[in-house]
Amino acid sequence: MLDLEFTPRPPELTMDKRLKLYTNKKELIDAILIVEDKIPVSVQLVSLEFTSGKITGEKLFYCMQTLHQLLHSHGLKLLCNCFRYDVYPSGMSLDMGHGIKAYKMEMGRSARQLVDIFDPTNDPDAIVTPEEQKAFRSEWVKSLMD
Repeated sequence: MLDLEFTPRPPELTMDKRLKLYTNKKELIDAILIVEDKIPVSVQLVSLEFTSGKITGEKLFYCMQTLHQLLHSHGLKLLCNCFRYDVYPSGMSLDMGHGIKAYKMEMGRSARQLVDIFDPTNDPDAIVTPEEQKAFRSEWVKSLMD
């Protein structure tokens, strides 16, 4: 009988996502988001106009929120699902998958559509501050109680 010791580990993954930055001058700039899905997880945004440096943390969604704050302070919007007003991960998604999958919310309706937070969006008006995103989520939860 073999006695093998097995310690499960999350898969190590590095991916590059090609996205667009939207400036306050309404210009689109090519950017690359480098995502490392290993503990500690990290994201880094690189473009000709802006480089974030490596942002590390416990969950990818939280790293993206830090990036979101940083971009907002520079008048930039990264056109990806993670920063949409109507997208937010569930607690289970955060616990089991770093928040990579999130629900698209609609007032008064249960969330059913899962989206990848790193996928692009073409609507710069849907990108809001992290505070506005949290506020929409709170209003959405209230709308389910009515």
